[in-house]
Amino acid sequence: MAEWSCTPFRGKIIDAGMKNVTEKDELTLEIDEYVPLFAYIGSNKSSNLYLRFVSKTTLVELGISELSGLLESINLIQISGLRIRDFPVTDLEVVNELPQFDLSLWRNKKTVDIDAEATASIADNTFFLIFNEIEIAQKIWQYDSLQLAFGNARLCWIAIQNLSDGQIAKIEKSILDNASGGFL
Repeated sequence: MAEWSCTPFRGKIIDAGMKNVTEKDELTLEIDEYVPLFAYIGSNKSSNLYLRFVSKTTLVELGISELSGLLESINLIQISGLRIRDFPVTDLEVVNELPQFDLSLWRNKKTVDIDAEATASIADNTFFLIFNEIEIAQKIWQYDSLQLAFGNARLCWIAIQNLSDGQIAKIEKSILDNASGGFL
């Protein structure tokens, strides 16, 4: 397992053939009975690189663009359960763009696994994936209704906001139906 660090960074993108970062792509959510949540940006549903959070009860994949280092997708494959609770988010600096990961740290790997337990939570019309309840978030990267909070070079949580009651119910049912250990 890799060292527990996934610091996003902001810098110039050198590849001129790459799509301009400022172009706004739509955030699409897919929810079904087997995979509780799949969120992707734009029309490309698959990524070349994956940052995976893995434990006995958790598998969450962040798809990263090999060209730009930008987040492309979030795939919640397995999680052990769900908590319904308030999740207080304090005033933090918000960067209104996708996080861009420093791929030089990946050493040409296609997949980086991080040993990390995640929990899922629902508060109001927001779904949270919480990776680190001890680490205090310092900055939020926001793109449309998607937020990723980082603190001390670690992903603290992911939030998807403005979900409908139907979407929340589907996510909740899928997680609870698969929480018995699933396929991990």
